[in-house]
Amino acid sequence: MSSLRKSGAVRLVLLILLFSSAGGPVAAGKKTSFKGRIAAYRPADRMQVVSSVANKELLLFQTESASHDWLKVVYAHQGFSDIKDDVLSGAQAISISVRRDATCDQTLGDFEKEAPTVRLEGSSSASSTERVVFASSVSRPPESYQMKCYTLERWEPVNPGKSLPAGAPTTR
Repeated sequence: MSSLRKSGAVRLVLLILLFSSAGGPVAAGKKTSFKGRIAAYRPADRMQVVSSVANKELLLFQTESASHDWLKVVYAHQGFSDIKDDVLSGAQAISISVRRDATCDQTLGDFEKEAPTVRLEGSSSASSTERVVFASSVSRPPESYQMKCYTLERWEPVNPGKSLPAGAPTTR
């Protein structure tokens, strides 16, 4: 009977560990790092509340690699986002630590179609925010571009204070 209780306790601990990260299963993909810039974000994801439920932002990230790959990045956090406007605009280079999550891979076109709209207060139903805001310094890939998905674990500025000059290209 003692071994059954121990076995049950071990299973319970494993289940708690499995579901303890951001309200869902722990990201089990390979951890990796990239340097680059935020290429786009969804304004509706920026409307956040402080609660016991994690806020989730979906961002597009353009790497500084020779191929300038675009990645879909899922940023789950408690409270308000710590990603400021200079980072969202693509002006500030950042380094990100992420885990691969192939379950949310998608094309750029699908990312845009699935983005929620936000009706502007006091306006007609036709007036809303942009579904996806792209940094002016990036060249958009075609809608068929397949993006790999990652969950964000940590980010930090690269060379803080050194921003891209306005209009400086980071093309593919």
